[in-house]
Formats: sequence, C-alpha cells, structure tokens
Amino acid sequence: MLLDERLRPWRTVDFTRRVLVLARTVTTLTRCLDILALLHDDPRLQVLFSYDQDHPARLGTGVAEYLAALDAPVISWAQARAHRFDLIIAASENDQLAELDGPILLLPHGIGFQKYYPDTSVIAGMDPARLLHEGNVLPAAIALSHHDQLNQLRASCPQATAAGTVIGDPALDRLLASRRHTGVFRDRLGTGERKLVVLATTWGPDSLLGSWPELPERLLAELPADEYAVAAILHPGIAAAHGGWQLRSWFAGASAAGLLLAGPDEWQAILLAAHCAIVDGGSLALYAAALDIPLLLGAENANTVAGSPMAELAACAPWLRGADPLAGQLGAVVHNHPARAYWPIVKQAAAYAGESAPLLRALLYRLVGLSEPDTPAEFEPVSPVAASPAEPVSYLVGGVPGPEGVAITRFPANTRSSTRPPVDYRHLTAAMDRAGLAALEAASVLYLPVDAAWPDRAHRALREWPHARLVAQRRSDRDCVVYARDGTELVLSAAGSGFDPLVLASLGYVRLAERGAVPPRDELRLAERRIPVSVRPAL
Repeated sequence: MLLDERLRPWRTVDFTRRVLVLARTVTTLTRCLDILALLHDDPRLQVLFSYDQDHPARLGTGVAEYLAALDAPVISWAQARAHRFDLIIAASENDQLAELDGPILLLPHGIGFQKYYPDTSVIAGMDPARLLHEGNVLPAAIALSHHDQLNQLRASCPQATAAGTVIGDPALDRLLASRRHTGVFRDRLGTGERKLVVLATTWGPDSLLGSWPELPERLLAELPADEYAVAAILHPGIAAAHGGWQLRSWFAGASAAGLLLAGPDEWQAILLAAHCAIVDGGSLALYAAALDIPLLLGAENANTVAGSPMAELAACAPWLRGADPLAGQLGAVVHNHPARAYWPIVKQAAAYAGESAPLLRALLYRLVGLSEPDTPAEFEPVSPVAASPAEPVSYLVGGVPGPEGVAITRFPANTRSSTRPPVDYRHLTAAMDRAGLAALEAASVLYLPVDAAWPDRAHRALREWPHARLVAQRRSDRDCVVYARDGTELVLSAAGSGFDPLVLASLGYVRLAERGAVPPRDELRLAERRIPVSVRPAL
C-alpha cells in the first residue's frame, strides 16, 4: 500500500515523499535512528526500512528483531530495488547502493573515519569500490564529521569529494546535550555513591573484549562492591557474530557478580553515567573523551588509521596494566584527570559541536526536495536506562575495627579471579533466595529477602545453616535488622544513604567477633565515607 500508487485511496495520511532507511546491521540502524528524529512530526514523509535478507551483512544478525521491536514498516529488498525513493539513508557503503533508485545520504557509523578495512590500507567508509559504480558516485551526499575528512575523501576517492558535506556528529551532539542530566542517569541505574566503571569494547580479536575477555570478572573481583559498579558496552557486532545467548553464557558469572550489560540502544545513557571508562580503538573511546570521562586504554586496534584522532587518543591516554592491581589504577586516573584533557583531539574528530542538528536537517530536506519545518532542529534527548546491576548473590567481606568505627570492604564472592585483595575479619554473606548451596553452607551472614517473615524465617535459617552466625534483612535504604545465633536481635540504622544497608550486618558481625557486642553508637566506614550508625534492640 505504501509503495503502490493505485492503493493511494486506502492511505489515511496522504504523504508526498518516501524515505528509505537501510538497516544493514544493528549498529548502522541505530546511527540512522539518531537522525530520523529530525524528520519527526512531518506528515509529508513516509519512512520505510529495508535490508537484504538474501545477502545479509556478516554482522547483520539481530536486525529483523530490532526492526520488529520498533514496529517499523519494513519492505523486502526486492521491493526496495523495484521502486524509486525521494531519499535513501544509509550508514554503510557496503550496502548494494547501486541497486537502489533515489538520492543517497551516506552517514558514517562511528565518529568519523578511524579504521582501515582489515588487512588493507583502505579507510572504512571511503572505499572507491563501494562509493563508485561504473565511474559514477553513488551517494548524493557523504556526511562528514570534520573538514579534515574532506582531505581523507579526496585522497581515497577523488571523484566523491564534491559529495562530501561536513555536518558534525549527531551522536556526539546528543551526548553533549544530555550531559546536564548525568545525575539522573546515575540515579536510574541505582549506583548510589558508587563510581561507575564502564568497559567499552568494539568487535574483533584485538578489541578490549577480544584481547582481555577476563577483564569484567577481574574488575568485579578487585573493586570494592560498595565503592564501584561495573557496566559493559559491547559493540552489537559481537552479539551478531556469537549470539546473544552465548554472550549471556560467557558473562553469567560476571552478571551474577553485578556486571550490567548495556543493550544496543542503552550505550549513550550508560556512558553518560560513567565516572571512568576502559576503552579500545572503537568510537566510544572518542565519545567518552568528549564527555571528559577519565580514560584507561585496555586494548589498541591494529586497523586504526595512522594520524587519526583515534590514533592520537591512543598515543596519549594511560594504559590499564594487567600486571598491577586494578583498583589503584582506576582511583588514580579518576583523581588525577585534568578537565577537558582530550578536547583538542575530539575537536579534530568532529566539527560544529552542538550544531549538527540544523546542518543535517537542512541537508535532509534539500535532498528530499521539501522546505524545512519552521520548528527548531533538535535531536531526541538520551533516555535514562531503568535497569540496575544485579546484586551479587554472595560477598566476601572484610572489616577493620577501630575505637570509633569499622571499615567494611565487600567483594563479589562468585568470581573466578585469583587476584582478590586480602581482608581481615574475613567472612562470606549469601542471599538466601538466590545463592547456591556452596555459598549458603559457607556463609557467616545470611541475607533474607525483604518479603520473608521476620523473625520466624531468621530462626529457621540459623537452624538450617549451622555455619551462619547472623541473619540480616533490609528494612529501608538506611536500616537493617540482624538476628544472632545467641538470640540477640538488633536494628542498625545509618545516618546516611546511597549504599546497601545490608553492609551494616557485616559491621555487626565484626563487632560481635571483636568484642562480643555491638555498641549503641558506631561508625560505618566505606572508603572515604564516614556514616554514623545507631544500634538498638529490635522490638
């Protein structure tokens, strides 16, 4: 109906222009979706989506599912080839552009053009074999993020130079415009006072994940759980190559220990919430640099274009050293990071910061042959991610008691890393509704779910698990109640929030082990935080 003019009377909205969006991969699709906001609210336009089902991209798995989730109008590749469109939007020159009829806008699907095709000296996005057909330039316009890329295009494919148009970087502008909501992004993730460490990995064997697959679990094992949260942004091509199920299987232990895996449309919100990012040669390294996030380089891609902004960033960013403890390196890079340290490099990757929307909308409407709307040209704001990292099912806990307080440090216990720091007053905790048999048998402190009947369930837990010394239950974001094997029942209340109140149970455990009683007033110490605690008998 949307393509056949004979069926025009059956349409409700009588649009005058058809726009075709090519969805080669999830990555290119999300890049196109960024700019489609500039076409919102215009009933003159009908947007359609297509991809070549018979000849899918190597990393094209997931496109059909993503389009279905969008409820997008999808036409077959045969239909796309058989009709003319008023505008075709693509974010990869690897699509069979010569088979289509209509003015083509070609977008980069990263920040500029930072990589060679594997084992070649051809810059990805500027391959003459893909930009030309029978000597003719296929795209009507090639969107560039910086003027220097005109020189790259001229050197790679001189015939296409006239099509190059500098419009900045839409994804960067969305990020920069959303920076003021960083607190909201962190609140929605539930990280509290913890610092969020984000691993951002592209795809391929020399990526961060490809060269250091054990890094997520090692971070969770070494970083105190009440000081740090860890999230991973995986290039969609990784799931396309290996399968989503396989990724969840590989990260099962890390996810149970608290790792948050970002979805393909969640990476911007996760990056905006980051206190520190561990990166490789992918575009997210430059986006993180633009957001002034302290960086550590964990891998360097062999295909990075020499002299590019990404190459310059890799040359000056500090490296994460696997031979040394990780927590100290992260703390140092966050503490010592100079403001706007990488902005000169970012400016070489993207011009017109904050101005991409009006430039790009003018180009879109020029190509489609319509006047622009009289409303301001703006990208959609980045939406917060409601998902929170899973609470570890078990913690390894240590405490350092002093006359005025107890310093508590917790690490997820269900990790395979052998680099866990040593702790005093060592004990294990286990969540009774989620932990496995081994953790429950070894735990000294058992966490009851909030809906478990208290104190009956606490009494039964101590009978069932003879190794346990305490049972604890969260009462609010500041309080927990504990029941000891000797019958002592206490409520521990903190004069602060932004942390897991069940950590108070370990304060009680350490005080009972140290002096046989919990004082009525104490102090919980979590890294640099000093939190007054009051203790009273439970009623």
